[in-house]
Amino acid sequence: MASLDDIVSTMKGGVQNVGQLCQIIGTTAVANIVIALQSAVAGIDAINTGVTSINTSISTLSHVIASAFPQVMGSFTLSTATATIVTQPGVAANGVVLWNNPTNATAALTLRTQGLFLSAQTAGSGFVISTQTGVPTGGEHFSYVVVNPV
Repeated sequence: MASLDDIVSTMKGGVQNVGQLCQIIGTTAVANIVIALQSAVAGIDAINTGVTSINTSISTLSHVIASAFPQVMGSFTLSTATATIVTQPGVAANGVVLWNNPTNATAALTLRTQGLFLSAQTAGSGFVISTQTGVPTGGEHFSYVVVNPV
């Protein structure tokens, strides 16, 4: 059997085929290397299968959550009246309208000072935001999410 230095020197020069490798390090050593490589490939295949399974599970979970809590999103601008009608056909009878997210400074001020509230909600039509006191100046912009439980 060749010394380690001979093997490394020959390997640096390039092994042309398995026969040459067998001559350098011996048939048993080559067989052991092949078995080790086959085992490593099998391990990589098992890891790949596991990762694929995890990916499929996460995708399924994502779809389940999305179908359990369907969301409709949008935005509206208050009118210069005590009530603003927001047309949103995606509102369900038991849906929850989450709307108090001002997207400009005027909306934030109006939210704090005028007592805005959800005054009506009609399935398949939309909802109404009203003021408790005063009339908005107009231009107050809000975003909303409607969560419709299944």
